[in-house]
Amino acid sequence: MALSKSTKAFLESMVTSQPYADEIERRLLLTAPATAAAAVTALLNLNQGREFNSRLADCLRWALADDGSEGAELARVLNGCVEVVHTKAYSYVAAVKASKAVQDLTYVAKNTGTGGNAVTVSYVAGAAQGAEVVTVVVNAIEVQIADGASTATQVKTAVDNSVAAMALLTSCTVTGVAGDAQDAFAPPVNLAGGAVAKNPDMVAAKILMGSTAMSARTLTVLASAICSAPAAAEIKAAYDAMVTAIQATTI
Repeated sequence: MALSKSTKAFLESMVTSQPYADEIERRLLLTAPATAAAAVTALLNLNQGREFNSRLADCLRWALADDGSEGAELARVLNGCVEVVHTKAYSYVAAVKASKAVQDLTYVAKNTGTGGNAVTVSYVAGAAQGAEVVTVVVNAIEVQIADGASTATQVKTAVDNSVAAMALLTSCTVTGVAGDAQDAFAPPVNLAGGAVAKNPDMVAAKILMGSTAMSARTLTVLASAICSAPAAAEIKAAYDAMVTAIQATTI
């Protein structure tokens, strides 16, 4: 997608600079990146420098020189959309699965997020070595072992073979010594460290950008400055669509 040739020509004439016109067009055509990697790719096509953004703002205020507020409105949104994409690219913190090292085994929750922190693991005595028994009640995984005799490998095998346990876990992995005996213990221990994905800077970036369509006053001033009502209308349509898309950017 691109602006029509005639609209692009009017835009270039208004800002008296092809590089500025090109950058404005690229920003008008931004869509919400689905992932941090997609945001990084999008930024490669944009001029992200603060100095450039300042010059672009000055250019728009000058080009739409009514009282300057209309150019400032466009500059705030056109610069702000880049900041939202930048935030998506570099401020995103991925979700984490809860996990717990239990003697020579490490248990990792099935799903990312805080839900995995509710999963517990316990070892109780009572089974014969090599015939360990796994019982699951809601989020509680209990492994009956031969206390001081069942090895890490034997406990892992029992857990791996439990459909109910593996419904709660991504993995049960030997992270110590496979042949070491495991001991019964109480109370059960919780998996820990599970966290949801977050982007602490996204809300502020969206607020700074603004979420409203181009104002009627700005459209009128733009149409006068660009010397074409159809060109102004096309730019407004692209502008409004971009604002909607970028404001829909998830963390």
